[in-house]
Amino acid sequence: MSHFFHRSICKPPVPPPSIQHPIICALLIAFAPFAPVHANGIKQHPCLSRLKVSKFQSVSEANATWYPLGLLIEPLATKELNASRQVAAAKWFTREKRPAPFPIITIYGNPKQKADRFGRKALLPMKLNESLQEYLLRQGLARADINTLSLPCAKHFLEIEAEARQSRLGLWAHKVYQLRNARSLHLSDKVSTYQLVVGTIKSISRNPKRISYLNFGNYWKEDFTVTLSARSLKIWEQQGHSLDELKGQTVYVRGWIENRDGALIRIKHPQQLQYEFKDQVREAR
Repeated sequence: MSHFFHRSICKPPVPPPSIQHPIICALLIAFAPFAPVHANGIKQHPCLSRLKVSKFQSVSEANATWYPLGLLIEPLATKELNASRQVAAAKWFTREKRPAPFPIITIYGNPKQKADRFGRKALLPMKLNESLQEYLLRQGLARADINTLSLPCAKHFLEIEAEARQSRLGLWAHKVYQLRNARSLHLSDKVSTYQLVVGTIKSISRNPKRISYLNFGNYWKEDFTVTLSARSLKIWEQQGHSLDELKGQTVYVRGWIENRDGALIRIKHPQQLQYEFKDQVREAR
């Protein structure tokens, strides 16, 4: 699997000679972890509640030992989109913002999260209260992968993604990434792909001790289905939701498509299943 970006764009900018004095650099490094929260009252970033400053304070490793936390690791549908993502990321790493003389980038990570099977760590580069992830999501050059995110961070990323999708920016203008209608979700080309699906729930089987099912058709062996494990159901209902109230509701689901007697998505994070997006149903195809 290739790295999320071309490696050459992942170098933090070199500070100008005027601020390369070792004492100044030491002070900048010492205060860098506090960059996302300014003295003028900017609130704590919603994604930092479970994250700590990472020991990886460089993202220029030639062996690609990191990937952006909360974004899907995927090649985009066209060469043009991939090139645009690389250019946008390079711009984020190099562009300057006042009042800082050069961008101070702090790298955050979850100390409890293990490296993936490729030895990569999920990291969140942050500069002046903006993460690289937010920058790419706003331009429609990435999709959110919320499974490892805290609830506030997942909500934040999805709000940004929704704005880009509604404006059809970047990848959201391409047919590959359009919302799918649960009634016409064909398995032939959707298994093992990450999809955003909308549909009306026909029936519910709630089982707090095993697996709960949300059925989107009259014949569950062929129609689209959503499942929640006992743990997922508990977490979802702890957010103030009620599974029983979803019958007849039009809901919005995101996740990886599996073939389990028809198309299926497993809910592992509360924000994978939402039903406050009725205006978006018109986008589904």
